Amino acid sequence: MNAKNIVHLTLSQNCLDSQGYLSLSKFLEKKSPLKILELDKNPFDNVASAERFSKAIIAHPTIEKLVVDNCGLGDNIQILSSIASTMNRVSVLSLCWNDIGNDGATVIGNVLSTNPASLKTLRMSDNEIDDDGVTPFEEALCTNTNLRDLHLSRNDVTELGESVLRKVVFDDTSLITLYNSNHTCKIYVSGHITPETTGSRKNTVKKKMSLAMFGSVKVPDNTGTITMNMHLFSDAPVELMPVELSFINKCSKFVEYGDKKPCLSNMYEVVRNWNVTAMFSYAAGAVAPTEKKKRKMKGGNSTTKKAKSVYPYPIL
Repeated sequence: MNAKNIVHLTLSQNCLDSQGYLSLSKFLEKKSPLKILELDKNPFDNVASAERFSKAIIAHPTIEKLVVDNCGLGDNIQILSSIASTMNRVSVLSLCWNDIGNDGATVIGNVLSTNPASLKTLRMSDNEIDDDGVTPFEEALCTNTNLRDLHLSRNDVTELGESVLRKVVFDDTSLITLYNSNHTCKIYVSGHITPETTGSRKNTVKKKMSLAMFGSVKVPDNTGTITMNMHLFSDAPVELMPVELSFINKCSKFVEYGDKKPCLSNMYEVVRNWNVTAMFSYAAGAVAPTEKKKRKMKGGNSTTKKAKSVYPYPIL
């Protein structure tokens, strides 16, 4: 077989030693059209061969998927660190059954936090990671916006760890924390624990806002009303107010049902503490009022200068 035509290479359980990995690295350095490389159950026996191999993967022009399951990566943090660096090249990296543990999770989390542009799927199942090992992933997902799927199933993560991860992608403490949640990644522990993230990031944010406000991404029909989560609106910026009102407006024709409040009453409770003048000015396209700053002029007189208005939260 002509090596120049190899796109998918499987070398599982081939007892590769340092010499075998050296030969494989040399093959990769020849820039073949390889896209998928599977190396299950081929442990690395020294750091040097792991580093040479990782550099060859990172420099390879077409490699997309790397599988290094059950390769004993948890036995040596330096080797694990080298393999983790391939996240800067591949789009799918599988590290299952490697006994990585919490220390290894920290290594992986450090690389994830750099937001590798190519990595979309990371598989970390069966790695003896517990609730403490969740923290590096929690911190990494606060900055990582490229990862789409994180698999942590069959680890020792309890409901406590799942709740930490759930809050990363759906923190409904307020609309600000919700807006700043991770809207790109699904996390799999015992089933997927995140709200649906299909479609664009813009639509995902809207769905999460609806879920946080109303308890569902679907607006109820005319048989009843909805009880809103009022605490979400306490620190809402002017820029988000039109979006919030658009959701509430969908419920404005509902009648009172049982002991639930009519949606217009909910709208009133939301709006009454807002700066309504600023809100409607902004919704109409006007520049929201800005604080005036005084500056001293020559001769001791003073005048006022409008401060620039900065809006960190775009209309969704």
